[in-house]
Amino acid sequence: MAGVKAKLTALTAELHGEFQAQTDAVKSAIAKLQTAVSDMTAHVSASAASGVATALAGVASATRSLLAALAPQCGGASTLR
Repeated sequence: MAGVKAKLTALTAELHGEFQAQTDAVKSAIAKLQTAVSDMTAHVSASAASGVATALAGVASATRSLLAALAPQCGGASTLR
């Protein structure tokens, strides 16, 4: 997870404040996933596993939104779904 966060931080710096809403959403989603995984580690249960799945879906959604915003500049709009 640290590698993902480091790469997101580097991308955010490279964007110089552009797409801040999208990068902030990804950072927030990753933080929620970390919390959910920590909760599941402490208390293994179906509810905790569901929380991890929900948080993971949030990361995927936030990442899709960031990639969709970046696509016109990167020439990859047709590959995002």
